[in-house]
Amino acid sequence: MRYSPAMRTIRLLAAAAVLFAVAPSPGATADRSPAGPVRLAPKGPATATGEPRPPRAGAGRPSYGMTAAGIGAVVLLAGLAAGRRPLLRAVRRRRRAALGRRLAADTRTQLVVRHALRELALAGRPDSPVRVRGVLAEPGRVLATVSAAGPAPAPWTALTPTRWERTGLAPAGTPAPGPGPLPQLTRLGAVGRGQVLVNLARIGGVLSVLGDPAVAREAVLALVDGVLEAAPAARTVLVAVGPGAGELPGPPAVLRVRTIRQIPALRGAGTPQATAGLVVLLHRPDAEEARQLAALAGLKGGSWTVLTVGHVPGAHWLWYAAADGTVDAGVLGHRVVVPVRSSARRRL
Repeated sequence: MRYSPAMRTIRLLAAAAVLFAVAPSPGATADRSPAGPVRLAPKGPATATGEPRPPRAGAGRPSYGMTAAGIGAVVLLAGLAAGRRPLLRAVRRRRRAALGRRLAADTRTQLVVRHALRELALAGRPDSPVRVRGVLAEPGRVLATVSAAGPAPAPWTALTPTRWERTGLAPAGTPAPGPGPLPQLTRLGAVGRGQVLVNLARIGGVLSVLGDPAVAREAVLALVDGVLEAAPAARTVLVAVGPGAGELPGPPAVLRVRTIRQIPALRGAGTPQATAGLVVLLHRPDAEEARQLAALAGLKGGSWTVLTVGHVPGAHWLWYAAADGTVDAGVLGHRVVVPVRSSARRRL
């Protein structure tokens, strides 16, 4: 295994700490026999009476200076490890920012996925449609997470009852066959060389992103970006909630309210063509806000889907954000690297 220069230095310091901590003091001698260690007095010149000179004060005791040096090396090692954490986080953030720019410039993947999912939409029966929760789009294949009782239609292959695979995809230059079958399919991030897309229409209530609050916020914003790009075709009302939401600048596709209590009246006010409502909360809800969000998502005929940072009781989907910039996407079965938005796309 190869180590970086910094890691080799840390390993050498650790070895030095162990040696300094266990080294005996100079001049101390010991005779180890099978019965165990026996401490012997160091030899010295005889006195005038012929008796051996008593040992020097402190002889045979461990060297506290050397032990302190070992402890100091351990402390230095711990300090170096702690100092690397902010640096590592900054490096990861730069990589995720580069990922965000690459994903924003990629139009081919969305095109290929629309082709593949249209096949599933046409193959489904009216009484048993194929419901797609999410998609992992990799070079050469699409892996869909579905909830369907029937078999996978050709040319799809069922890897498991809920994982269907499609290979031999349409070429990049083929035009899209009309609007996509899943207008609320939006990109979350990357897994290896692939991209993960989420069908927000299948949440059916509240999506709570727990864990690291900064990464959880970035995950919600990644979904929001996809919704904003498809908002006209998706006919989606997107509502941002926050104390200062009314003053924040942003695109006309976003409605902004200060409190959750204002939301139920929005669907009938100036949005008669909307077929779906999406509520975005970018701060951790308190107990009263969490109760209101749960009630809002449960309104009959309301069709509200909630994306929030933090816990909401009874959330339909739970994701977990880690400090390394990844999100465990729960029922989708993927750990996704979440991109960092560019400054030009910070609209919420």
